[in-house]
Amino acid sequence: MSLIDIAENDLEFVLEDSIDGFGVVVNITTPLNVEKTLTGQSTDIGMIIDPSTGIGVRGRSCEVVFRLKSVLLQLGTIPDKSEVNEGWKFSHTNTNGQLWIFGLNDIHVDRKLGLVKIILELLDVESDS
Repeated sequence: MSLIDIAENDLEFVLEDSIDGFGVVVNITTPLNVEKTLTGQSTDIGMIIDPSTGIGVRGRSCEVVFRLKSVLLQLGTIPDKSEVNEGWKFSHTNTNGQLWIFGLNDIHVDRKLGLVKIILELLDVESDS
């Protein structure tokens, strides 16, 4: 087994383990209103670095990363960049118990290692109140 094969197999633990790892369950709604669930890694960063000045500025950088095999198994396809703002929705509950709903902003696929990185844009936050 090559190192690439070993690395791709490790993605199952690294990305999809929501019990002992950092995996987050993400609910996905396709443009055709089909609901699916995937587990991956999620980031939601509230401060970004301005590349011109190197200074931290208020901003929002949200993304999810999934295993390519799992995306194809669950969705049957990889969302296409042409489908930005076309009805894809990604939602998950954060550590504070709030449901965050995001739309598809951009997508990057690493077909060699088997990763799908989806850049998100915040659509809504559902609170208990």
